[in-house]
Amino acid sequence: NDVLIDALNSGKADKQNSTLNLHYLVKLDTMGTILSAELDYVRLYSLDDALFVNGLVSMGIPAGVTIDRLLYDNRNNYDIYAAKADLTKTLGKVGKLEVGPKASRVISDNELKFYEETDGTMQPDAKRSNHFIYKENIYAAYASYSRTIKAFELQAGLRAEQTNTEGTTTTLAGVVEL
Repeated sequence: NDVLIDALNSGKADKQNSTLNLHYLVKLDTMGTILSAELDYVRLYSLDDALFVNGLVSMGIPAGVTIDRLLYDNRNNYDIYAAKADLTKTLGKVGKLEVGPKASRVISDNELKFYEETDGTMQPDAKRSNHFIYKENIYAAYASYSRTIKAFELQAGLRAEQTNTEGTTTTLAGVVEL
């Protein structure tokens, strides 16, 4: 059996993004010791709506027309926070020490709601809908030492990092810790 699909889709999107950055830099002495700090915030928001109207026409069968109407709302929120500090200290004429911590937090809230037309009214479609919340925390610190010996630049460093994540789907009533 041959089938003809006639699809009419329409949608709209509302997107809002904002960022904030604070930066601080100070020279602590005349030997080149520098302290810097930075705070960042990012907010990403979007709301997308779409309507899908799909007509399925069975070729060769009288009155063999099926029309599916599907609507969705997709809301996404992302909040990103970050903070870091760096200390650079000149050691003698040829050495330099750099140390610093960094922390960040991400909160993502994504909700996808589908609706299907039943008896002329749009009804929630739980099989296609999902609400997922993701949280991530990262903590890091580093230390680096560099030194010039004749024509060579030597550098050694160490970085430690810890990441904690949690994902929650409220639709399936589950929590996943990664």
